[in-house]
Amino acid sequence: MNRRPVTAAATFLLAGLLASCGGSAEPEAGASSPAASPTAQSPSPSPTAEDARVAEVTDMLLVYAEADSVEQMRADADPASWQALFQGLRMQGDTLYVELQIGADEPDRDDLGTTAAKAVSAAAYGVEGVSWVVAEDATGTQIAQEQPLNS
Repeated sequence: MNRRPVTAAATFLLAGLLASCGGSAEPEAGASSPAASPTAQSPSPSPTAEDARVAEVTDMLLVYAEADSVEQMRADADPASWQALFQGLRMQGDTLYVELQIGADEPDRDDLGTTAAKAVSAAAYGVEGVSWVVAEDATGTQIAQEQPLNS
């Protein structure tokens, strides 16, 4: 069995997840890593089903936004839209959380949260294992929730 495509896909997915969280797939300057034997292969981390769902929905959001990355989607968005406030997605059980950088006292908080939940719910259509989409503000407080059509 050829493991190279699987390893490459896992590495790509991990790099994308780290980038969306503000992390990096590159080692920090000055960080040392153990020397690898040319014949030994270290096991690559397997993405979880939750990671795969997040990646699938994120990819659909990027298709809808005609963007190559979350950063581009935010930069190209109207500053008053939910996309400009989008920080990322995370799964817990069968619930997909939309993290928005918006305060509890923002005047359009409820409208932006509702719009984000509806848009991400549409992007989650057909993604198995997503029963609810919940939009949250910067403090993790729920703003709105929607069920994808396929739930």
